[in-house]
Amino acid sequence: MGWARTLNGDAQATTYFDVSSFGAVGDGKTDDTQAFFKAWDATCKSMSPSNLIVTGGKSFLLAPLTLEGPCHSTPITIQKSIQLKVIVEADSFECYKMNYIRNANFIIIDFAVFGSIVAYPDTDSVWGGHLNEWIAIKLTNGLNIEGDGTIDGKGQLWWPKRCIENQFHSFFYQMGENYLILMVRFVVVVNRDVMKGVLRDDERPYPLSIFPLSLLFSPLPTAPDKSTLQIALAFHNCDNLYVRGLHFVNPGQQHMKIEDSTYVYMEQLHMTAPGDSPNTDGIHIQGSQHVTIKNSTIATGDDCISIGDGTYDVNISQIACGPGHGISIGSLGQGGSTETVERIYVWDSYFTGTTNGARIKTWQGGSGFARDIAFQNLNFWNVENPVIIDQNYCPHTTCQDKKSAVKISNVKFIGLYGTSEKPLAVTLDCSQTVPCTDIVLYNIELNTSNAYYKTTSYCSNVQGTVGGICYPAVPCLHYV
Repeated sequence: MGWARTLNGDAQATTYFDVSSFGAVGDGKTDDTQAFFKAWDATCKSMSPSNLIVTGGKSFLLAPLTLEGPCHSTPITIQKSIQLKVIVEADSFECYKMNYIRNANFIIIDFAVFGSIVAYPDTDSVWGGHLNEWIAIKLTNGLNIEGDGTIDGKGQLWWPKRCIENQFHSFFYQMGENYLILMVRFVVVVNRDVMKGVLRDDERPYPLSIFPLSLLFSPLPTAPDKSTLQIALAFHNCDNLYVRGLHFVNPGQQHMKIEDSTYVYMEQLHMTAPGDSPNTDGIHIQGSQHVTIKNSTIATGDDCISIGDGTYDVNISQIACGPGHGISIGSLGQGGSTETVERIYVWDSYFTGTTNGARIKTWQGGSGFARDIAFQNLNFWNVENPVIIDQNYCPHTTCQDKKSAVKISNVKFIGLYGTSEKPLAVTLDCSQTVPCTDIVLYNIELNTSNAYYKTTSYCSNVQGTVGGICYPAVPCLHYV
């Protein structure tokens, strides 16, 4: 089942487990799910540092799979101190630091991925039960995942069905109150309740009067709700996690999710999906602390990196983003919820052909805060909205004005250069009742992709300062 060797002369041996030794075939046709589960189980139960290997040159077919700890271990103490800095360009501004201290007893499990991992076809027997994650890893401490293998989510099988759901959602949500609908022909899907789970928490159906009504019964392809769309790789409660070198292709939804985890370090990742693929965020971070993501390429159909509630102390650098929706904090506060994000640092990154660049988005009606955020040394090429704070985020046409809002404060945009696809290059749209405060722009130079037009800015309910070169001008801020 495995073999051992001494690592670096240490008394403890590293035990290696190859998924092929547990029955994985790797021909792209045979279901290798159970072999992966057995290999993980043996690795997790090992009393010594262990290495799980996915053999190169093969293609492993997997159904939804959960690899779960905690794992047995002989305690190993690792002490490491890393200081990451975002150096700003004026003495009057604070130098941000993230102290990354690891001092814990945990087992080291190395997961080496060299082959390809391919998602199982979307049959009801495999993807039933509202599964929303393809590969989930939970409750680990000291997991390393390395290799140049590919994780292929086969998202092209799912995206058309997501479009069907969107059509139903948009139709019902855009209706106002007391509409009278005459001579409507509904298509009733007989093999799946497509409306199940579609409405978001802050949405409610409006009373509709429908008369007369004709029904057309027609079987359509299965249209899963949001909760069924697959996230390629999800980490839950994984501490001291290291991921390097993996390639992700065409997930059903997000490429990767990091949730409720601490001390996460990721680098040299490659994520690819078409620019029009729905909801294919590169990396979504939720409820996690002390996260570093660096030196990675993300080309996808949604946010390259998105940061959600409960996230603290994140350092993002050397990211090549595009196509995609940029690097986003939020959305926060949906459905009147209280959500918080703090100490986020995005620097030395490139955006190419994205719909957004550096973005913060919050819903009206929510509460909480997004604060201590810095975007620095960013380059944009043909980006639709290079700089945007949207405290009135609403992707629909029927959102109502609400007084409460997520508080946005101490946000710095420093050293941003490049071209905007539209004349409006800087948008600071904040709440009238909970305005944005301590917003700083320093050395901003954004021109239009078309030299015939000049860039402009829009700001509302913003308090802050502008320093150095700033183009376009942002007149609502105080120049220092």
